[in-house]
Amino acid sequence: MTAQRPRGFGRIFRRPNRPDGDLWIAYYSHGGEQRESVKKALGKLTVTERDAAHLLDRRLREKLAGQAPPTKAVTVAQICAAYADHCRVKGLRGLPRHLQAVEQVVDCLGHERADRLTLRGSSRRWRSIRAKSTW
Repeated sequence: MTAQRPRGFGRIFRRPNRPDGDLWIAYYSHGGEQRESVKKALGKLTVTERDAAHLLDRRLREKLAGQAPPTKAVTVAQICAAYADHCRVKGLRGLPRHLQAVEQVVDCLGHERADRLTLRGSSRRWRSIRAKSTW
């Protein structure tokens, strides 16, 4: 393997118990470790440690520039749907009211990505919708 990288600059590794021995890269972004197969990312049949190092450097540059590949985009609507299902399964008292509140949140913020919500932006949007609404 290549020389060890300084802490915080990602790593290059081979997945254990894999017959192909493909190289992988890992780095932290969006609050979690992002892993990526070098072979799949580059679309090559064989890759070298040098290819892996170049890919990792490119991903870290993209991350610093704010262009890191997005993680799984979960919307507020998806979270609310999961919560509504949870309420139904648990048989919560006041279920209609819970579902009404969930519906209001989805109407207001459902299309937004959950990882990009900010309190300031959400509050502003919520106030403007409540002003137009007759809830």
